[in-house]
Amino acid sequence: MAPRNTSVQPLPFPYRLFFLWIEPISTLVGAYFAHFQQEYYMEMTMSGPVNLSTRDSIVLSQLANLYLGFTLNEALVLRATDSRRVWSTLLLGLLIADFGHIYACKAAGLEKLYEFWTW
Repeated sequence: MAPRNTSVQPLPFPYRLFFLWIEPISTLVGAYFAHFQQEYYMEMTMSGPVNLSTRDSIVLSQLANLYLGFTLNEALVLRATDSRRVWSTLLLGLLIADFGHIYACKAAGLEKLYEFWTW
């Protein structure tokens, strides 16, 4: 077996900035609103009056916990290594989760997702 090259080229600054700072902070903000500002979070998600039930509140808190888990995985794991293989694997998992998140919003009308300027 050939020895592996142990020198790791640092990842470009824009990637490090986005995936170590911008995205984790954005996801943490989403977790905050999903748990602590639930009515506002729902108003931003769906138009119309919001009447949160206990069940809705529990589901939103669980969503906030998932956001927190994504934030911690991304921020801590990616800070622990410069391995492009680890970065690629973790970010692929997050990309798949993002597609699932988008698909979950289909009941609200996917056209809203395409009109991001109206958010």
